[in-house]
Amino acid sequence: MERWIKDEKLEENENPKVGVRLDNVIRLLVRLMPNVSEIRLKGKHLRFREKGYWASINEVASGHKAILAMAGDILIRLFERQPEETEPENLKGIVVIDELDVHIHPVYQREFPKLLSRAFPLVQFICSTHSPIPLLGAPENSRFFVVERDEVSGTKVRDVGVDVCRLHPNALLTSPLFNLEALFSECLKDYTDIDPEDDYNKIRERRILEEKIEKISQTDNPIPKDWIEG
Repeated sequence: MERWIKDEKLEENENPKVGVRLDNVIRLLVRLMPNVSEIRLKGKHLRFREKGYWASINEVASGHKAILAMAGDILIRLFERQPEETEPENLKGIVVIDELDVHIHPVYQREFPKLLSRAFPLVQFICSTHSPIPLLGAPENSRFFVVERDEVSGTKVRDVGVDVCRLHPNALLTSPLFNLEALFSECLKDYTDIDPEDDYNKIRERRILEEKIEKISQTDNPIPKDWIEG
């Protein structure tokens, strides 16, 4: 992607459309890369402004590199086939992405499918993943399939008919899409010790409250006055 941007930069003086296309591509990459507020070509290399600091491509996180490589490959291939186009959102095609989740932080795995669909609204994406998280960010009307292999039938693709939009993440993992049988940690000895909440902030709030109750129970006056209605 860095080489493509450098080539576009050299050509923009001779062709104004190239300059427009390059500006649009840079803005798109900024939108796709988390915490990156600006991208510049300084000398022969791209520089990324992230949280107030400038970094080279070798200094950014592996997730940023993965996103840049993925988005860059899409842009380069589609622009090669549609050279007169300057707006990424007008590009058309079918794009296959294998293992969408690889090298991308779980927080951004959920956002990336939605951002890709918005950046390329006329592109049909076919993606594979081993993580349930990208499915949570899949755009409306997405279809979900399972690839199965056996000696008799070989490789086949099956539509499992799972409505991902309605499923809790735990239910998604135990659905036919992933077929995970156990969701509990191997170190859990007693199921009565499990935290029932599905939100970590709620777990913290409950534990803080339990600590306060434990401290109060050890005092002479176990019920605080402000807990008693007048």
